[in-house]
Amino acid sequence: MKSKFQTSLAILLMALGGMVFSTAASAENYLGGLIGVSFVSNGGGTNLVYGANAGTKITPFFSLGGYFTYESAYGNNINGFNFSSGNVVVIAAEGNYYLFGDNSTYIGAKLGYGNANISSTGPNNLSSGGLAFGPAVGYNYAIGTGFTVGGEANFIVITTSGSSTNLFDLLGKVTFWF
Repeated sequence: MKSKFQTSLAILLMALGGMVFSTAASAENYLGGLIGVSFVSNGGGTNLVYGANAGTKITPFFSLGGYFTYESAYGNNINGFNFSSGNVVVIAAEGNYYLFGDNSTYIGAKLGYGNANISSTGPNNLSSGGLAFGPAVGYNYAIGTGFTVGGEANFIVITTSGSSTNLFDLLGKVTFWF
């Protein structure tokens, strides 16, 4: 598990490192906040999710960056475990293709590490993590110089030994472009 986390962290840092190597003339960097709902498979319920993303447009149509989300859950049943509290964390690199060459409509993908921690009401506690990946689609609306508001939908699969957990996230976002 530790080596998967280290690999995912290395991917994230390389993606964010692209901001340093981009030229000022073609770079449009972004830093955003995310909040929304997550629908979790295996009886995980509907949970509040929040996070952030950052990156740079390396061409007018393509961006690379990093993505982080955290969600907490209470009183649900995941994979047959009744639990009183738990959380799911996703740390990933993201790539987005902007359909019109501006900062509005995009499709993308995420690849990184996901981890689920569950504190059970019984004797079973669970902490498992693995590869996280999935598609994304979103839209940004300019609200002023350098700011957009919008939404993003993600379907993220977290693979663990012998099983997987699916997250369908609907996120609102505020992004600062610089």
